[in-house]
Amino acid sequence: MPIGLPLLVGVHLAQTLPDTETDLALGVGGFAVTLGRGRGVLAVWSTLIGGQLIAAFSAWALESNVQIVFLGVGASFVLVAASIGLYHARPSSATLRAIFRLVAASAVILVGGWLAALRM
Repeated sequence: MPIGLPLLVGVHLAQTLPDTETDLALGVGGFAVTLGRGRGVLAVWSTLIGGQLIAAFSAWALESNVQIVFLGVGASFVLVAASIGLYHARPSSATLRAIFRLVAASAVILVGGWLAALRM
């Protein structure tokens, strides 16, 4: 699935970002540590929005039920927007843990909507 890769990267980063400060202090590396918190959260949101765009365009190209896909994309986008607002209001590790839950739900909704819209 073309939307799987960006969603996988985004959800993985969202899950690992809360621990970057601890990982850095312990000398543990990784993708999230390399990116840092600022670039990491931008990458999370970019990959999710990229997945939403891919879902919308691929649904159109595959002649899927576009209304169902757009419902999924819209719901997914609302959760990503909520995570952006939440992080800007309180940028902390605790907030990043909440963002992971929003991002994971966003990815599941997006994939579910995309699959439900496929014409068999």
